[in-house]
Amino acid sequence: MEGSDGLIDSLREYYHYALLPAESFFHVALRNSRFCSTVINNNLHLTNWKRKQGCKCQHKAVVDWCGCSPNDFTPEDWKKINGTWKKETFFGRKFEPIVNQKVVNKVDEWLLGKDYDFAMDARNDYWENIYHHEDRSPKPRPEMLSLGEALARRHLDKVETDANFQHILEVTVYNHKDTLEGILILYEASSGKNDSFVTEILVEPNTSLVESNTFSFSVGTDFDPKELLFHNRFGSFGPHSDLAVLCKWKGTGDGNDDDSVWDPLTFLAVDPSGDLVQVVDEKTLDNGTRGHAIKLSLSRPVMPGVWTLVVLRSGEEQEADSPFSSVILAKVRFLVTPLLPSSGDFSDTDLLRLHAGSSSVNRTWKKDYSSLLKTLFPENNSGRRSLVQKESRHLGSDLLERTKTLTEEFYTIKDFCLHSGKESFVTASGGLPKDCFSVKWSSFASDPKSTIHYLDHRTGKLF
Repeated sequence: MEGSDGLIDSLREYYHYALLPAESFFHVALRNSRFCSTVINNNLHLTNWKRKQGCKCQHKAVVDWCGCSPNDFTPEDWKKINGTWKKETFFGRKFEPIVNQKVVNKVDEWLLGKDYDFAMDARNDYWENIYHHEDRSPKPRPEMLSLGEALARRHLDKVETDANFQHILEVTVYNHKDTLEGILILYEASSGKNDSFVTEILVEPNTSLVESNTFSFSVGTDFDPKELLFHNRFGSFGPHSDLAVLCKWKGTGDGNDDDSVWDPLTFLAVDPSGDLVQVVDEKTLDNGTRGHAIKLSLSRPVMPGVWTLVVLRSGEEQEADSPFSSVILAKVRFLVTPLLPSSGDFSDTDLLRLHAGSSSVNRTWKKDYSSLLKTLFPENNSGRRSLVQKESRHLGSDLLERTKTLTEEFYTIKDFCLHSGKESFVTASGGLPKDCFSVKWSSFASDPKSTIHYLDHRTGKLF
């Protein structure tokens, strides 16, 4: 804002120290100015308030009040949207196509009527870029770059080319019909001083989700308490990740469900060397919300490698070390990715410290789970522990090979395409891949619904 005005200058100084100033700055300015009599008490918005889900005080670590946030619209909210037909409502929130593209399509169909193109390309597809090499803020997470590099190098091995990996250009989440179809990794490789090509790979995460007819458990980061999902769809976890487990209830809500699944649960976190390093007892699960996230509170740095989360439902009290004193609901395996030197400004000393894991683990559990763990993990022994500790000290090419190998269980390279540099793309088979602009899943595919062509001034519609 420019110009000199006493009210505006004072408010600007005051709001310099406020969180989310845009939500009240202009309102306060108008109501305290000569324009106050022109304000109409109608914000022209439809807001999807679901107080039970949206008022979770999720920002209490940075503010001294408990704010609420609206939920994303889904097709289940269509009655609310349809009810605005005869009202002066021009804005709606929140619509988030990475969560639900179907409702956005339905709104377009509703507003455009006969002009809506049901046959358009990518009608049910959505791409969300989560990393671009030219972005300077926020800084990329090193575990995402390390995971992306390991997968790109795996791909170069797979296509049998002599080209050398250069760097990750972009990482994109790709959804089809509101389901994660894969992660797209665009990277550059070179086979000589001036010979390089850019290719995009479609990677399918082999999810850590474990589910049955009545419940599911998954491990992740960046939990959204309103939408009950993890925003880290790539599943890239590193030594500094704040991991949580999401428990989802699949009951019908008719009162006839087996509520015993939400009896007090116990979560056992077993590290890559086979040691039990955390026990979390959770007694406040609420099947009325259909989902609940529990922080694992693992000591950091978290040791890279394959972890296992064992979910127990407390049974009748028996001997504490009996493997049958609890019902085992799930074993969830998840990967904490080692950090590669190119993913950040890491020295060898930094990497050795981060990959060794935490030395401050507090192993004071109320129960002795040793017998249970021996039953569940017969392969865990001193030999395995020594091997994992040795691998944690890998550097250079050994670290890279270990990281590539670790990703094989959790990520499958499904397809790839070539963006540029086809004259430099030489493989043992001699074939050329498809052009990224012609591949349906690629981030370079045609997406008419996201392209604005023109404004119809007669009707006010965008085409």
